[in-house]
Amino acid sequence: METNKYNNDYIVSKKNISIIGIVCLIAGVAAFYGSTITDNSTLTMTIIVVGLCLALVGFIKLFMGQKCYYSKECGKKMRLTRVMFNKDELNKLQRCIEEKKFDAIGSLRRGDDKSSDIRLDIYSSADKQTAVAQIMHFVPFEYQAAAPAVVLTGQDAEYFINLFA
Repeated sequence: METNKYNNDYIVSKKNISIIGIVCLIAGVAAFYGSTITDNSTLTMTIIVVGLCLALVGFIKLFMGQKCYYSKECGKKMRLTRVMFNKDELNKLQRCIEEKKFDAIGSLRRGDDKSSDIRLDIYSSADKQTAVAQIMHFVPFEYQAAAPAVVLTGQDAEYFINLFA
């Protein structure tokens, strides 16, 4: 089995804890506690069901979390944008990014969102001063890096991010 030789050394992903999950979990526990206060059996069962639903949603949200990306170099939070391309465009896409001919990327044939073999992952900072571009290709069951990640800063990053925003 071949290992991925192009790891993205510039981006780290972390899962954040969901505040909504914590709130739902607390509301579910409070509903269970509230069901012990009433004497009405219909109201008690309704509160228990609502509490169970809230607790379930809270657990799911809490443990699934939200995946966030951060730059290893500067620690900035990065936003991920994915652009799909036709499988025949891999070499052209690599050349455009390496030579910083970003306008030429617009003329490349795009792929379908769900069945494309080539994917360009763009990690961009909120201030548009840092961008990381990673070309991925689909091998059975997963996307793997097709080339090393390219870091763009300053005006190059801002121009590149604006093309795909």
